[in-house]
Amino acid sequence: MAMVWRILLKKDIPTSPDYGEYCLKNKIAAMGWILDKHNPDIVDGKIKISNFVDYETCAKAEGMDCSQIRLLAEEIKAGDFIWTYVDGKYYLAQVATDSRYKYNADSEAVSYRACNQLTNINWKCVGECKDVDEKIFKRLQRGTTLCRLFSPNNPDFTFGLQYTQKVFEKLT
Repeated sequence: MAMVWRILLKKDIPTSPDYGEYCLKNKIAAMGWILDKHNPDIVDGKIKISNFVDYETCAKAEGMDCSQIRLLAEEIKAGDFIWTYVDGKYYLAQVATDSRYKYNADSEAVSYRACNQLTNINWKCVGECKDVDEKIFKRLQRGTTLCRLFSPNNPDFTFGLQYTQKVFEKLT
């Protein structure tokens, strides 16, 4: 069964650039933190992270909480939907079968603080708040960086999934 997620693609500190456009342009969902130590596999001064387990090992050594990154890397599955908000517009994507987690430490990803990435996310513009159902809109406004809009045991789960599927079908 598909899940419906929300990711906040906004800058988390005033001096960092807003990375929503970066994610849209690069067809990714991204979040989180650059690692700079505690990895025995450093190549040319950069940490080699080939999967989430590598990331988690290093992040925990640096005292970081990986729970949000774990959702991005392991819980979001092909067929799931992700909502986001960038520059006054709502976007929706369905996770592709070839979407993969990757840790990207290139200079652009680092500058946006968007190193943990889910690839091959083809964002579609839904529109403004008036274009989104009120139940969905309210759920998009609160919560952590990455979260399910409705858990399967929530009475609104079926509505949220069906509404999201219909919106996505109209956009494709």
